[in-house]
Amino acid sequence: MNPKNSRFKSKYLAIQKAFKQKYEEEGKRTAIIWKELEEEFFLSPARLQDIVRMGEEILSN
Repeated sequence: MNPKNSRFKSKYLAIQKAFKQKYEEEGKRTAIIWKELEEEFFLSPARLQDIVRMGEEILSN
């Protein structure tokens, strides 16, 4: 994995952990969100950047 993808994965995992903690009670919705994030991570690093950006905005609120 190149360093750029490694940074994406680190951010993704950090966001994943925070989202799981914050939205734990939402059950099915959370599972759906993570399935989408995982698919996007493996299919499109550019889309992952968008997800990371959106996740950072959500976590900062």
